[in-house]
Amino acid sequence: MKEDAQMGRNLLPLEDLRRFGVSEDDIMNSRATPQFLELMTFEAARAREFYDKARPLLDLIERRQPRHAGGDDRDLRRGSCAS
Repeated sequence: MKEDAQMGRNLLPLEDLRRFGVSEDDIMNSRATPQFLELMTFEAARAREFYDKARPLLDLIERRQPRHAGGDDRDLRRGSCAS
């Protein structure tokens, strides 16, 4: 997020920012307000849910097919988007 903010980008949904009372200015200036921390907890839980839903589908992917952008499916199997 910090790198994106330094480039003037915010990749978080604006509706989520509004819901949690976080401004784009807070994001761009790296303000870790209590509202921001609540937003990050929400976003992390959402990501975990998406990975949990996707995990069973990984076995359906043929090994010869190109992997996701990270290069292989180990991160998805762990439930992480970090590469």
